[in-house]
Amino acid sequence: MRIGCVYSIENYCSIDKPLRSPMEIPFGISIIATVLKVAGHDVDLFVISPVTPLRKIIKDYIREKKPELFCLSAVSSQFPIIEHVAALVKELDPDIFVVLGGHHASLSPDQAIECPNLDAICVSEGDSAVVQLASQLEEGKRPAAIPNLWIRHPETREIEKNPTAPFNEDLGTIPHVDRTLWESWVANPHEEASVLVGRGCPYKCTYCSNHAMEGLAEGQYVRYRSSEDMISEIDSLSQQYPRMKHIYLEIETVGADVLKGIDLFEKLADYNNRRKEKFSFRINLALHSNFVRNEEKFRKFLELCQQANVTALNVGLESGSQRVRRQILKRPRYTNEELIGFCRTAREF
Repeated sequence: MRIGCVYSIENYCSIDKPLRSPMEIPFGISIIATVLKVAGHDVDLFVISPVTPLRKIIKDYIREKKPELFCLSAVSSQFPIIEHVAALVKELDPDIFVVLGGHHASLSPDQAIECPNLDAICVSEGDSAVVQLASQLEEGKRPAAIPNLWIRHPETREIEKNPTAPFNEDLGTIPHVDRTLWESWVANPHEEASVLVGRGCPYKCTYCSNHAMEGLAEGQYVRYRSSEDMISEIDSLSQQYPRMKHIYLEIETVGADVLKGIDLFEKLADYNNRRKEKFSFRINLALHSNFVRNEEKFRKFLELCQQANVTALNVGLESGSQRVRRQILKRPRYTNEELIGFCRTAREF
């Protein structure tokens, strides 16, 4: 079955190549497109920006490829343009099934489903739901009883609100992101790429949606990929993009489970040492007092980072005021002195 996937951005590199580098490829819609492709469907991906000739692109695609399903994704700030995409699709071919996923659908489902041009929305993770949806459509069935999907019945316009399935706790079952789907939209495909380390976050920062996302389903919310699975993806990247020299390990919570971090960096160091030309890595790191107060532990962590050729740590401070961090932002707890001491030690490595 032919399927179109759409991702929208506000800041763009150019009309034809909206994404500057692979670092800007999002994981959510990437994994949706990838699992559909792995399931045997013909998947086409579109990256749109405020200057995209949207009507022409969608019209030409529907006329030439005759897709049966459109998968859209939106955070709340991008929902208006994605609503416009849904309206265009339905105007050009009302029989195309349109589903919306992403944070807006998960966190504001009652508002999202009010969009008359959406046939379904996905609440929580969509990796399995979208494959079930495509399978039912391909078999000529009216989609129904798919966990995580709210489905609008075409005759009655009533909404079938299916329950959410437990979080997928085995991230090794998810295929590696198929970056070939993005190549035509990226200006510099050999620059630094990001590799997802895990899903979920244990912290409760007030400006973040993690606490709400965690409440959408049962099961373990904070999950990590195995080191072997990540290294397999990194090795595939090195073969697919031989000029790529830098990898961003996309996670903030590597310090929340130090044993996972130690295992990852030990194995990355071993992998890098077997390479003719080493990768350099960068990571996010959320500090917390339990980590930074144990100097022996975080020195070991930094030593392993160094051995793995981690060249930079990004620490999200958010505010220089301890009161603001604790009382307003609800950041992981650490003092300014602990932060300064950690950064001073990190520079040694």
